[in-house]
Amino acid sequence: MTRIVLGLCVLLVPVVPLTAAGQANPLAQVARLHASLTKGLAAVFKGTDPARAFKPLTVKARPGLMEEVKEAGGTKGVILAMELELLFYSGDEPRYYLRTEVHPAKRGPVFVSFKGRSGERVSKALPFAKYRGVAAPLGAAGAALAKAAVGAACSKLPVATDADFPFVPEGKMRDRMSHDLRRTLRNLPDECARLAAVKSTRAELRVDDVAFGVLGADGKLVGMIKGELRLEDSGALALELGRFKAAEGGRRPHGHGPHGKGHHGGGPDGAGQPPAQPPAE
Repeated sequence: MTRIVLGLCVLLVPVVPLTAAGQANPLAQVARLHASLTKGLAAVFKGTDPARAFKPLTVKARPGLMEEVKEAGGTKGVILAMELELLFYSGDEPRYYLRTEVHPAKRGPVFVSFKGRSGERVSKALPFAKYRGVAAPLGAAGAALAKAAVGAACSKLPVATDADFPFVPEGKMRDRMSHDLRRTLRNLPDECARLAAVKSTRAELRVDDVAFGVLGADGKLVGMIKGELRLEDSGALALELGRFKAAEGGRRPHGHGPHGKGHHGGGPDGAGQPPAQPPAE
């Protein structure tokens, strides 16, 4: 896997960011959510309880999470990437599943990954109109992305570069991230061609993982928090903050090393890995 300044943004007329190609960025609404999540994250790092910091989202945090983060030297949080998944239909048949990861760069939201596969049903994929209230910006972004993904300007969608991740230190992590971002950019035209061939009549959206980066006093990445966003049956937007994992070479919290009781093995996508981890080709 973000709108937690909530009331503030609703009162403002948003400025729609443009891509490098001069096109309106279909992820503009996601920027509102990113800003809100970032504000909530900052409050958590200052000691505010997550349930209060991220209101009105429904929030559940892993017990002891912030103690682990601070023990590892974490002083600030940033959003690395948020998943937006689209299921494209032709009639009533699911034809194509697109999984994207979006990063809130200073120049506007950009894609970290953009990868699909032929149709299959995706649990929790919902019509855009189901995303209401706090979740409305997600529905708006999903609808705009679905339109852009099958349009002529798809290959000009904004893709992240190394410069969008100044906090990732030099070394294996940054090298791997650079490789993945170049692959996303290289594969974008082919992915767009596959989407155009679907002849989609409608699409649905699923929100899923959101990865938070933890920075140290020097402003560099020391680890990551695995989060999950989901739309509840009640219409509420829920955020779950899961485990913390130290970055390569980072300080591990006590009891969370390779043999410590807190270690959970390989973990989910992105945990302990560079911000860019598209699905394997």
